[in-house]
Amino acid sequence: MAYLAISEGDIDYWPNSWFPLHNPQLPDNFHEVATIFDPLCPACGIQGYLVDARTVNEHGMTGIMDLVEREDLRALFDHTGDGRAELYGCPPGWGCYEGINTMLDQFELRDYINHVDAGYSANFAEVLSRIDSGEATLYYTWGPSAWLLALTPGEEVMWVNAPGIMEDEAERATGVEGAVTDPIELGYPPADIQVSANQTFLDENPAAAELFRQVRLPLEWISAIDSRMSDEDLTDAEVRPHAREWIEANREQVEQWLTAARAAAN
Repeated sequence: MAYLAISEGDIDYWPNSWFPLHNPQLPDNFHEVATIFDPLCPACGIQGYLVDARTVNEHGMTGIMDLVEREDLRALFDHTGDGRAELYGCPPGWGCYEGINTMLDQFELRDYINHVDAGYSANFAEVLSRIDSGEATLYYTWGPSAWLLALTPGEEVMWVNAPGIMEDEAERATGVEGAVTDPIELGYPPADIQVSANQTFLDENPAAAELFRQVRLPLEWISAIDSRMSDEDLTDAEVRPHAREWIEANREQVEQWLTAARAAAN
């Protein structure tokens, strides 16, 4: 919805674009009417599949393909009795919904894995409940997010290997905290967090365009704020003081951004 609204000029910009994850969401004419800026948080978006640590340790699970090769293991994740493992994923319309379904189709996994595509909060609540009950559980998540703090990789859960859906996914990720192997094939390349903006707006607001070129935010701060928003149910107004605190703590850097933006306006 954001990309369609940007392309039609209904909104000016959106600073939460995740590429390449969101590529399937772009309207056909998007690059003609909008600009996607260099990442404000490069390779910050980690995403993939996790399994409860108990199952990983007791049954030696290392990846999604184990569910194809081992019927006994697959049965542990079969919560409906249809012979397939449940994978708690994403709702229709999300980039990860498309990514999960692409993996299932590309690697012919639908006879072995059922994508539970309910709302993400409902899915995660189901994941928490099943893990708390000691059941084998497989789910998709991403970071920076509060979800990674609710179930911490390396403690309650572990990242597992998954077949890649991108042409350039032969390269495995190294140093991933809580991964069953190092390196690990997460199934997705790390996502860059970027600003997407309507081109007419940028042409009329060169200061905004320059600011979008300048801003960089640390992954740790984004994760911490996301966690507080979730835990404390913060409104936008309640988040702003935390943003101001970060600005004041990084005033020298912020002033450099603003100086560049003012120069562009002049």
